Amino acid sequence: LYGTYRYYHPRVQAAEDLHDVRFGALGDSVTLSLRAMELTRARGAEDLDLARSNELITRTREADELIRRSRGQYRTAERTVVSIFGVLVFVTLGVASARGDISVGSMLAFFVGLGLLVIPAAMTLAAVPIIREGTSAMAEITDFLELQASRPYQGTIVPESVGAISVNNVSFAYGDEPLLSDVTLEMKPGTVTMISGPNGSGKSSIISLITGLYRPLSGTLEMDGVPYDDIDIKAVRRRIGIAAQEPIIVAGTIADNIRFGAPEASDVDLWQAAHLATVDDFIVDFPLGYDHPLGFEGRTLSAGQRQRIAIARALLRSPELIILDEPTSHLDTGTLHRVISNLSRLPTNPAVLITTHHPRVIDSIDYLYRIEGRRLIPDDSVAE
Repeated sequence: LYGTYRYYHPRVQAAEDLHDVRFGALGDSVTLSLRAMELTRARGAEDLDLARSNELITRTREADELIRRSRGQYRTAERTVVSIFGVLVFVTLGVASARGDISVGSMLAFFVGLGLLVIPAAMTLAAVPIIREGTSAMAEITDFLELQASRPYQGTIVPESVGAISVNNVSFAYGDEPLLSDVTLEMKPGTVTMISGPNGSGKSSIISLITGLYRPLSGTLEMDGVPYDDIDIKAVRRRIGIAAQEPIIVAGTIADNIRFGAPEASDVDLWQAAHLATVDDFIVDFPLGYDHPLGFEGRTLSAGQRQRIAIARALLRSPELIILDEPTSHLDTGTLHRVISNLSRLPTNPAVLITTHHPRVIDSIDYLYRIEGRRLIPDDSVAE
């Protein structure tokens, strides 16, 4: 039985690994088809998309059949070995009994005992592939859950508030490719700071540095004069509201999405955040209001509506620092001005950081910086 397991185990494992790869590719393809449905239709590429999906389905089915065939061969070989071994033992004991070397009772007792031993052994070996598959999957999940950022901040100081944030001569790179050099920036409570620059210039990377998701290659970041290395960055993030350029919409209702990360928020807090983000402008279009269920990634909403829900989510906890990443991508100028004006009504008097590649769209800002040649250059024209 052990020899049979050693022979078939690599084949079964290889078939399972192949199935995992192909099934993952099929899942990615389905997700891509759903996300790019409008583009596919606009380009008249439905047939190409279907052909790609059909090919992946066929390859996945072949991998599934290979698993079933490999496991079937293993189980058949295992049962054959047990049967042949049982027959050999029975014949050997029968010959010994005919010679008088062993009594019939002893022969039957031995044969029954052997059967009681072989069956559990066979069942145990049959369970090994299942255990291995589960252990492998659990190991992958555990490794993923234990992933840590490169040199994460491990400070313990919990500041009373998110005060002035200083970025001092910071340089940053992804791998060997430099992206930002000698970046210096200061944000104060109650002020609106804008960073402008073309796509890919490093605006989102500055946000990641400020929120402590990445460490700089050189330079320092401070909050009210306290270095980030000494601050409990997780506690600080709970006081920061971020609305990403591409809003994430989760399964559930509009209220569920606004409350994401803060399920304890009251209805009053939700309505206030929605009002500040101008969500109530379009909520009247839905009979169920905030209980309106959203489809896949919020496809039943416009891009601007998804953006406003993301901003309401960022405002729900009355954050002390608000970050709006490329809000001009989906919001018209009038709505964006209203949102920025509404932020001053928050009791926390937050600092506001806006990144955009259209700096002239917004007038109500206190500080403007431009990214030029991997550096952050102050633009004094806002003071005029």
